[in-house]
Amino acid sequence: MTRQTVRIRWLLAGMFATLVVIAAGVAIWAVQPSQSPPLPTQAVLGIDPSSPTSDNTATTSRPVMLPGGIVYYGSLPINGLLPAGDDAVHGIALAGTISASTPIGPLTTATVEETEDTDANGVSAQNSEANGEASENNGRPPISAEQATLDAEFEAGSQTQSAMFVTSPPQATADKPEQPPGTLPVQLTPTPTATAERTRVQINLTPQATNTPQPTRTPWPTSTPLPTIASSVTELYVDASYSGPQTGTAAQPFRTIQQAITSANNGVTIHIQAGVYTEALNLQSKRLTLTGVTGDPSQVVIAGLGFGNPIVQIGGETQSLAYITLRGLRGLNTGVLIEGSGTQSFTSLMFENLEYGIVQRGTGSVRLSHSMLVYAHHAIRVESTAAQFESFNNLILHSARGIYAQGTARIFNNTIAETHRAVEFAGSSGTMRHTILWANKDDLALGGGSYSIQANIVESGEGGQPNTDPMFTRGSNGVYYLLPGSPAVNAGVDQAANLGFGTRTTSITGSADTGLVDLGFHYDAVMRFIHQPRQIYVDGSNTGFQDGTISRPWRTIRSALDMTRLGRSGDVILVAAGTYTENLTISKRDIVLRSQGDPAATILDGNNSGAVITLQASETVIEGFTIQHGTSANGGAVNITTTDGLNIRRAILRGNIIADNTATSSGGAIFAENAQPLIERNILRQNTATQGSAITLRNADGATVRNNLLLNNTGSYALNLLSSSDAILAAFNTFYGNSGGIRNQGGANIVEANILWGNNNANWQDTGATATLTDNLVDALPASQLVSAQSPFVNAAQGNFNLAASSIAIDAALNVSDYPVDDFAGAPRPQDGDGDSSLAADIGAYESPSTMVVIIGDPNAIYVDGSASPGGDGSIGSPYNTISMALVNAVNGDTIRVLPGVYQEPVIIAKSVTLIAEGAGAIIQNQQTAVRVTVADVTVKGFTLQ
Repeated sequence: MTRQTVRIRWLLAGMFATLVVIAAGVAIWAVQPSQSPPLPTQAVLGIDPSSPTSDNTATTSRPVMLPGGIVYYGSLPINGLLPAGDDAVHGIALAGTISASTPIGPLTTATVEETEDTDANGVSAQNSEANGEASENNGRPPISAEQATLDAEFEAGSQTQSAMFVTSPPQATADKPEQPPGTLPVQLTPTPTATAERTRVQINLTPQATNTPQPTRTPWPTSTPLPTIASSVTELYVDASYSGPQTGTAAQPFRTIQQAITSANNGVTIHIQAGVYTEALNLQSKRLTLTGVTGDPSQVVIAGLGFGNPIVQIGGETQSLAYITLRGLRGLNTGVLIEGSGTQSFTSLMFENLEYGIVQRGTGSVRLSHSMLVYAHHAIRVESTAAQFESFNNLILHSARGIYAQGTARIFNNTIAETHRAVEFAGSSGTMRHTILWANKDDLALGGGSYSIQANIVESGEGGQPNTDPMFTRGSNGVYYLLPGSPAVNAGVDQAANLGFGTRTTSITGSADTGLVDLGFHYDAVMRFIHQPRQIYVDGSNTGFQDGTISRPWRTIRSALDMTRLGRSGDVILVAAGTYTENLTISKRDIVLRSQGDPAATILDGNNSGAVITLQASETVIEGFTIQHGTSANGGAVNITTTDGLNIRRAILRGNIIADNTATSSGGAIFAENAQPLIERNILRQNTATQGSAITLRNADGATVRNNLLLNNTGSYALNLLSSSDAILAAFNTFYGNSGGIRNQGGANIVEANILWGNNNANWQDTGATATLTDNLVDALPASQLVSAQSPFVNAAQGNFNLAASSIAIDAALNVSDYPVDDFAGAPRPQDGDGDSSLAADIGAYESPSTMVVIIGDPNAIYVDGSASPGGDGSIGSPYNTISMALVNAVNGDTIRVLPGVYQEPVIIAKSVTLIAEGAGAIIQNQQTAVRVTVADVTVKGFTLQ
């Protein structure tokens, strides 16, 4: 590679006089009147950006390991040198010749050279070579703390790198007191060349003349040596909460797992008590067994340090792990890295929030069984063509990749769901049996080897496997169970006992499986998966630093969504009050987007430049917003579709105000296709579309629309239903003032316990399909429903859609057995609304009695009500009583909303305003010209002109 050399001035401004600069790290020593210790002879900093962000910046942290067990940590942003793609080498090694430091007395030189590239896990393929050379002073003056010269050699670097390297010592302990952090500004500017996978930087600090006096330092005290363990000892114990003498016995356990590993002889079993152990383990090619003593992996957690290091590193010996959780920090760690030719057995483990769950690079064999792997970039990755890997009865969820295998792989009774790619066989042979691949973007990829794929369920049908719905239900502990009647129950070709399931169970009830094996993962009643979702904060008023934490929130929702794409599913985005003018796309599954307060004060505004939200992922929740001013062909506010033909399951829209959106085709507020959304407790008002002025559901088998208010939507029927097999349920909604009520275009859909009142045209249209209509209250056809000439509401004109005390809707849903547990306002359903001492659900969005919620219209609009008294101010509570008075007081850009009534007046519009009829029956009568417009940019809609 081409080499360039540049000289850069490095200003160490504001550095403590006691700092020692070591290979772009900073060691902090206490100034004491004693002899000077020698500098460490080796200091290596490796940088492993795991995932470039959208602005091509990655920040990562790695330890600087110094002799004597001292570890310094830091972070370094790297711009522009990161290769793209899953298979790129992310390692960028910093190594250098340290020629001096801040004034410390005799000059000491340490030379470190990285001989091989670091890999994607930050593990060098070959150990660093270090040569230390010390002199008494060599006749040179000490380095100035104010200025030094940096020589940097680059191999194929291409862009200027600017960074602030921040160091902080390890957490204070009894023998290592806490020290303050230091900072180190760095700018590296190579001559541009072709982009390469790696940049090597050689750092030389040249001494400068100075008269600074030379302080002396005292090194860290030496740690207490570990006890010698007799060869006859076969069991050691670890307990993080223990504080006494440590001998490794049950009475005097070690406090860290690594202490036990270092002390152990071959053949030892290490028993680990419940607790969280933040450490990286090296099993040192010893034949060991590590097991959690509780039998519950969620109680014994080994948490990674977050620097890309493996949590457990295994060499060539035979080792076993059981009943342990391996938890990464921000998805940067590898759970287990396996090298060498040993035989490994992993049982009842949990892998969570990792870049890689298991990486196998050696030539040995690995058997993973009865374990869960969730929130990983790669759950299992077998990189050696000579390796053997068996995945038996495991659950893999919410990961970019499930299993990738180059060696010989055997996959039995796994459930792999909600990944980008579930299984990829890339080796010479592989077997997959009794496995369920479901809700993945890509289920199965086969290389050029010989593979046996049989008795599985694969949603895509790849590999010639059936794609029958396995009928999952999701338990409270995050595990998928098979429902009774699932086609996966007893669908295997082997007996469960023959496969070694033992007492593994197949259902929530915990019944043991001893007959024909079921397909997929068999749940162990002991194991629990406890996932704490990450909370990401957004506040548009933040003017400071942004990282998504509660004290430094993102300013835009788009930034928070970008953060979720680089992390794990299950994130919760909490949005502070304010107006966010954005068009958002949600493509990561299992994301919650929620306002922190009043929906009326937390506004998502599409600026009429597209749908406000495009939703492309399952199990997404959007809750507590005003969603307005969206414009698109389908779904002005929310468009729920995918481009790859996959179904979107369990998307939820709850507690939103969706208003003033437009679709030129279908779904003024919401459009869903090939999706099963739950739409509940929303206000959908003043939206416009050719079909489904509020909601269009197309091929949305199994969707549910309940407890909503659909008000004053124009252009067509407010709700447009089209299903093919499973019915859509529309229940307990209130429709008022729309151009029409409900249109059933296809499918045997279920429409029950709705109020359809005061709509301009027909409340119901069935175009050739056969729907089931039960206990709906209407003010016109269809027949066989409850029909009333008396309004069921307290005061619809004033936005109060609670049921009047005399309403026939109270306790009237007598033929509806499946109703929601609460109503639009959150009041329990059913109640005894008519006082006859029996519980029955009410028809419509409100149960009686309920919390009174007055639906306040557009606070910026001018309101007109012909039945109001003169002298109003145009607010919804005190409207004008003529359209002409509203026009006199309006200014350009205003919206005038006219309540139902007959207005016998000439309407002359000489201002650029929008004139909208609120509901059915707004009639303008004039013998000559009903409405005269004399200026541009005027909108008039929803009126009958006579």
